Amino acid sequence: MKYILQPLLRVRLYREDQAANAMIQQRRRVAAAEAELERRRKDLADYEVWRVRREEEIWQSVIGKEVLNKDLDDLKLDLQIVWAGQVERQEAVFAGEKSLEEERAKLMDAIVAHQKAMRSREKLDIHKEMWRSSVLKEQEYAAELELEDFKVRKADSAA
Repeated sequence: MKYILQPLLRVRLYREDQAANAMIQQRRRVAAAEAELERRRKDLADYEVWRVRREEEIWQSVIGKEVLNKDLDDLKLDLQIVWAGQVERQEAVFAGEKSLEEERAKLMDAIVAHQKAMRSREKLDIHKEMWRSSVLKEQEYAAELELEDFKVRKADSAA
């Protein structure tokens, strides 16, 4: 006897597989976001080291020399550009941290969705087992009734 809710069980299995795949993909996105954040942090650290050296070079170019106001303006502009690069990289790190937090939140949502799909399928599995048990009991009962009828007829024919 075919299980009446088999098509629904197939749908639930499909949804569970889809949720599991979505969870795996989201885990990969979280790993990628972590790697990107690490790369941005390294870029910031490297830039900080370079910035200190560059500032020192800029200052050494004017220390102990007579400098025109125009050259001082150029010096200030160079320093601002160097610091702007630092700020840009810090903002990239902050954006990477925010992105990682968002991806982790999406991962938690994917995990919850997968658990929900699993529970939904498990409910049908339980129902299927109950149905199978019920069908077996009905078949056993029918077999017993048939056996009783057979025994009664055998007893009648002997008399």
